[in-house]
Amino acid sequence: VNEIKSTNQAIGGSAEPNSNVFVVLANGKILETKADAEGNWNVELLDGQSLIGNETVKVYAKDLAENQSDTVESEIV
Repeated sequence: VNEIKSTNQAIGGSAEPNSNVFVVLANGKILETKADAEGNWNVELLDGQSLIGNETVKVYAKDLAENQSDTVESEIV
């Protein structure tokens, strides 16, 4: 997961290529996106959503066989 700042309108990072990526915000909302062929992913916040400093975002991925990665926690700065 790339560094997440409270001013960001998107969250990005890298995962296994073509995997589904799930971003769990501090309020429990889940945003979903797909990593590209090189494993890069980016998900935009929905209208009205914001990031608050010191909160934690959790990210995990599932590959095409539905194997789930470890969850990574990243603090918003």
